[in-house]
Amino acid sequence: MQPGGWKLFSYNREALFSRRPCVRVVAAALLLAAIIVAATSVVVKRATARSMHVPFASGCASSGLSDPPTAGELSAQLTRCWPRTDGHPLGTAPSRTTPNAPGSPTSPGTPTTTTAPGVSPSSPLGFARTAQPSDRVRWLGSATFTTGVNVPWYTWPYAAGHGDFGGGSTDGVVADRALIASGFARVQATGTHMVRWWTFEGGAWQINRGPDGMPISLDPAIYADFDAAVALADQYDLFYDFVLFGAADDFPATWRTNDAQRAALGRVLAPLFARYRDNPRVMSWEIFNEPEWQIWNKPEVTEADTTAMASAIIASLRVAAPSTLVTVGSAVVGSYNGAQTTGINMWKHVDLDFYSPHWYHQQVNPTSVCALCTDAPSLQALYGTTKPIVIGEYEEGAGANQQIDLARIGQWYAKGFAGAWGWSLFPSQTGDGFTTDFGALTAFNASKSDIGPRTP
Repeated sequence: MQPGGWKLFSYNREALFSRRPCVRVVAAALLLAAIIVAATSVVVKRATARSMHVPFASGCASSGLSDPPTAGELSAQLTRCWPRTDGHPLGTAPSRTTPNAPGSPTSPGTPTTTTAPGVSPSSPLGFARTAQPSDRVRWLGSATFTTGVNVPWYTWPYAAGHGDFGGGSTDGVVADRALIASGFARVQATGTHMVRWWTFEGGAWQINRGPDGMPISLDPAIYADFDAAVALADQYDLFYDFVLFGAADDFPATWRTNDAQRAALGRVLAPLFARYRDNPRVMSWEIFNEPEWQIWNKPEVTEADTTAMASAIIASLRVAAPSTLVTVGSAVVGSYNGAQTTGINMWKHVDLDFYSPHWYHQQVNPTSVCALCTDAPSLQALYGTTKPIVIGEYEEGAGANQQIDLARIGQWYAKGFAGAWGWSLFPSQTGDGFTTDFGALTAFNASKSDIGPRTP
């Protein structure tokens, strides 16, 4: 699902389309006022955020690294620039940390040590990242079919300082924890354990940048919300696929096109990856949501630049969190015409652990984009890969019913796919009306013995 300007519009659409002219006029005026206020807020708050940049330590300038950076370069960079704050030397396993005090401009807060379930404070996750089976996702030593849901956000980041991750006590996970928990409780009751959650959508204001767009640091406000999310996962036995960017152009273009800025972005994200490197609840990071739409339709967004940016981020992840998985949420399983590089084929030479293309009911013509019209072994043979394929989004609720939803998940299970994650858990927040089919998930999960992820 692609983000867009319809989100603000959707909350006011009934008034805008009213048959009463006076109502339409008032609604239009209110919408214009909201846009002006939001734009002003972005300017003011981003100016404030930029005045709080965290300077690199000596030797941490953005130049001098390969693109993508090598493992050795990143390891040295991490040791020099981001010493661990939990008392463990970099490269050893931390326990999960939770800030207990507001962060200073150079630290996300004084950490309080807590142990993730099944993980010793002095040991890593207990397994190394290995090649995945072709029809399941392996996590915590078990290969399972991952049924899941898309949050995808509770609060859209309509301005700097707002959103699930970084909104904190205003409208972040910390503020909305009880409301989010009510949804997670329903997910847990179905026997589902996987949650896909967007993090830096809407322009990635949480990544501070210089006047030229150079990524400089992460806003420390994000950590309280990420820690709250992980605590919710512990409470409701969930695992996360965290999506970094809502599209391939959902951030300054230079992060995608400039060699130095791609490398810098990888370094800036490294502390976030490292913080949760040994927490079993963070299964995977997803670089982009549906980047193919921009690559196929915007000449300035090229496949070469986009895959290079992903590779730079993944190289950082492999050093900062070597056991954590990584994926990209492709728009479709194939492409609409021969001139387009297909979603899976586009990412075949990028170091992903699994593919996670999307499917909605109208995507049946041509059959090359129809995830219900093929099977995973055929796609893997076509594109020359053995990596598992998860349906990272599919439509539930609207235009379907429990029998249809149950049949769809069953088909993907039978056809060798590695999972299916429905859209969405909070339809009132996304405005599209696609609701999670809890009945179908409950029935399907109860009928299978290999549903995951799951704790050892």
